[in-house]
Amino acid sequence: MSAPAVTSAENGPPWAVLDHLIGRIYESALDPGQWDDTLTEIATGLGPRDWDVAFLVWEKAQPASARFVGATGLAPGVREIYASVYAGSNPWSRRIAALPVGRVVDTDEIMQREEFRASPLYGDFLHRWGIERALAAVLDRQGIERLALVMPGPAERPLERLTRSLRALAPHVQRAVRISRRIAAADVRAEAGAVAADLAVCGILTLTADLTVITANRAAQSLANEGLLRLDGGRLQFRDAAAQKRLIALALSDVASSATFSLHADDGAEEAPGLAVLAARLPRREHAVLGGWA
Repeated sequence: MSAPAVTSAENGPPWAVLDHLIGRIYESALDPGQWDDTLTEIATGLGPRDWDVAFLVWEKAQPASARFVGATGLAPGVREIYASVYAGSNPWSRRIAALPVGRVVDTDEIMQREEFRASPLYGDFLHRWGIERALAAVLDRQGIERLALVMPGPAERPLERLTRSLRALAPHVQRAVRISRRIAAADVRAEAGAVAADLAVCGILTLTADLTVITANRAAQSLANEGLLRLDGGRLQFRDAAAQKRLIALALSDVASSATFSLHADDGAEEAPGLAVLAARLPRREHAVLGGWA
């Protein structure tokens, strides 16, 4: 089935559109490069006429900064200008920063338009398009940074439909950004671990229960070049028969266990120089899943 068309409608809530957008939001969690397109669909699918700007941004006041997760309706360079000139200091940012996570607010509820019209953000920039009002969802906090989805537009537009829709979407946007952050953090840790492993002087390998090699560092490759170990159908095999027997026994264990043994170059001959092998077996843990156990 094709995805429902994302177009504005007078009546809400537009459930078919929201269902499609929730899917797009979680796609953006796995591929943050899609956030700009997802925000475009949110703005065009839910916003009133001429309400086509939206940005998802981490912002703080001291020191002032703004990190855009995604944006739509902004000209090239606007993100950089906002981050360097207006971040954390404009009236919208100051008032929104004080709101609790989960709040969806019309800026008309928290400040007078006259106050915003007197701000540099309006006088230097937004007055050109008559933008003096915004709808904002406070989504998350990390230290002194605040994550918000902000949708500004011309003042005299009905926002009831957009407000209801944004309340429905906000929890999903929050979760999606958290998922992206955790994936990014895991990638950084994995990359750091791989670098550290390659700097180690000893060979390091991770294997599945059937001895299939998942990862191997450079030192392990050197041992393979020396003929101490090899891959047979993708599985690790020691040249030393005694060491291979110990490795197989450890892999067949049903409980967490470890072993220390020697790896020799000459088929296990005790008089030949050997290398110490430290190995640990970490069995698969059962965990609860929806509908049963796995």
